[in-house]
Amino acid sequence: NSDERSLASAAITNDLLELYGVDKETIHKQAMSNLAKEKPKFMNIADMLFNPNAKEKKIENINPEDYEVPFFFLSSQNGTCGSVMILNPKTMDAITKNFGDIYVIPSSVHEVLIVPQHVMPAKLLAKMCTEINSKEVPDQDILSNNIYEYDAETHSLSIAEGIEEELDIDDDPDI
Repeated sequence: NSDERSLASAAITNDLLELYGVDKETIHKQAMSNLAKEKPKFMNIADMLFNPNAKEKKIENINPEDYEVPFFFLSSQNGTCGSVMILNPKTMDAITKNFGDIYVIPSSVHEVLIVPQHVMPAKLLAKMCTEINSKEVPDQDILSNNIYEYDAETHSLSIAEGIEEELDIDDDPDI
């Protein structure tokens, strides 16, 4: 539940499902229906961090080539538990339509970063993600140290290829 000043949420446990006589499929269907109604917050990371007056644009109107740092922030409008936006096929398809193949970096439970695949190799993004998670993200907010690829045809996320073999990355990578 939410209004202009507050947001309330609750974890759905197996005990709650049993108490209310609801199955997982029903909860999932309702959650996906609710998610489809949510408008994502999608901005260039530099604008979000350093330009508080930056206007949010529709995903369809963003060209990643227009940005010196083509890393993009994806969250919910209220910024809480916004990483769930990667589960919305409409949002993810709009991104891949403009950006082509993308990596998804699970920044925290509240947001993810979207990076066009041609910008940087997955192994470097994985190293960056692991370092930031270990130093900057509270343990309860960490989603993963993996980097993901989104497949617009199947509407699915998978761990980016080659990450496992890239665990011994040089400390001074050649980008």
